[in-house]
This record gives sequence, C-alpha cells and structure tokens, in this order.
Amino acid sequence: MDKPFVVLFGGVPGTSKSIIAHHLSCTYHLPIYANDTLRFEIREDMMIDNNLDPELVVEFEKRNQQRRQTMLSGKKPIIFDNSVDRSWAKQKRELTNAGYNWYLINMELSRPFLTQLFHPTGRIKFADRIDYYLKEHEQFIAKHSNDISLNVTDNTFRNRLHHCETGLQTFIDSLQTQTETELVLNSIPANA
Repeated sequence: MDKPFVVLFGGVPGTSKSIIAHHLSCTYHLPIYANDTLRFEIREDMMIDNNLDPELVVEFEKRNQQRRQTMLSGKKPIIFDNSVDRSWAKQKRELTNAGYNWYLINMELSRPFLTQLFHPTGRIKFADRIDYYLKEHEQFIAKHSNDISLNVTDNTFRNRLHHCETGLQTFIDSLQTQTETELVLNSIPANA
C-alpha cells in the first residue's frame, strides 16, 4: 500500500476506546501504540505515581514524540490508542506530513449512556469530570467534524465493536481499490 493509514479515536475517557483499539489490532494484525502504556512505563522508570507531575509530563511529551515519529517513519498501518480531542490539529498535521491516511472513530456516547457505562465497568473515576470531558469533546466535534470517519453512538458493546470493525474493513477495502486504480492509471501511457 503506497499510503499507509492510522486508526485514531475521539471521545471522552471510559468509552471503551482502548478495548476497541486492541480488538481491531488483533483482528487486522495492526501494531498498536497506547499513551497509557507509555505513561505506566514512565511512572515506573521515574517512580512517580501522579500522571500530572510536571517531570512526568515533560518526559511523556519527549518520549511520545520520539516514538510516534519512529512508528510513522515505518510507513506501515498502525492504531493509536488515545483520544485526539485535545490534539487533533497537531496530529492531523503530523499524519499529513508523514503521508498517512487516517481513520478517525468518534465515540459519540451520550451523557446518560456514559453514566450508566461507568459504574458496571469500573470507570467510576471518570464520572466526576464527565461535564468537563463532554464539553471538550463537543469543542473537538465543532472544529473537526469533517475529519471524522465513523461515529459510534449509544449501543451495546458488541454492536459498537461490530460497527467499528465493519467501518474499518470498508475503509481498508477503499484504500486497496484506490491503490489498484492508481496502478492501472499509472500503467497507461501518457500519450494514449
């Protein structure tokens, strides 16, 4: 494939982005890069247990930038398991400059649905900041709705997962068709 792709997610914490990212990674044999994994690594390296510690934040930004550049330089499809709500403009520039397509899955779950979801799934810690997260997500959508590839709404987990899986398959198929069309067009002599 001439132009690789990245699968990304928009949405508030606790919307099952990581679970879906790992499922898609296994289903499509795509490597996954997770911000949370990097944070745990740095917390252990630095023996700091607060993700907001200034030293940890600086180290995270440094390592995150290095690893993303390394992964993108490989020109292979990848899944980024993080929310792009606060950083999409920067990530979009990064992907465009690296020659990547993107498939942006927007987890558009309602406040009542999220409130119900947080309790049985053990994500109750997000409930206290739900209004802040939802406002941030609304701002992301208002600015970048044209970049969203797939909207996932309130539904059972299986249905949300199936929606992501079939949407990604359609996207991959369209890239393959696009590449095949480009090969045919490139094989036609210019003076034909």
